[in-house]
Amino acid sequence: MLGQGGFGSVFAGTRSSDGLPVAIKYVTKDEGHEDMEVEGQGLLPLEVALMTRVNSAPVCPSVLKLLEWFDHPGRYVLILERPDPCQDLHRFCEENSCLDESQAKKVLLQLIDALKHCESRGVFHRDVKPQNLLICTDTSEIKLLDFGCGHLLKDSEYEEFAGWLGEDLCGSLCFGPEAFELISCSSRVSQALFHTPLQSGFVPTAIVPEQLLLGRWV
Repeated sequence: MLGQGGFGSVFAGTRSSDGLPVAIKYVTKDEGHEDMEVEGQGLLPLEVALMTRVNSAPVCPSVLKLLEWFDHPGRYVLILERPDPCQDLHRFCEENSCLDESQAKKVLLQLIDALKHCESRGVFHRDVKPQNLLICTDTSEIKLLDFGCGHLLKDSEYEEFAGWLGEDLCGSLCFGPEAFELISCSSRVSQALFHTPLQSGFVPTAIVPEQLLLGRWV
């Protein structure tokens, strides 16, 4: 098993047709399951639809690829690329100490490229954190993954969330100011950024370097 969370479980696998390493993500369909219309493909689970958008050409090398997916009663299954060798960035830093400045800079630049690419496809990730970044241990290239908390980018405020934090909010403790608004955060910065999803999406991006350089994990 590669990981487990509120959305389901992820396992390592190998594609039988060509031996390609893959990650297999099982996602349970709950009452809050949301679908989205994708041109030419009909209604897709929201996470699948968002990944379809961000994987449309030209692709971004810093965003994990969805290879295919399957719909089953009660759950759907995502087949994702799995760079090898790789680790999630949080575990990598725990095992190898903090990154030096040049490594952290390389990671951050790739992350910014990934988020700019998502924005260009109209997708708001909403859960940027080291655990949702894969790092290729031999090249230091990264992949942004897990769009389970994501949604379409919009100009209006976000009042509903597709995922879970604890029991009722999307994301992690790294989430942007729009989530703090929902739990009665009244700071002017939060209010200002609440209507600007791209900017609020970059707030956790600014937190990541501190975590990587100083080892301060949430």
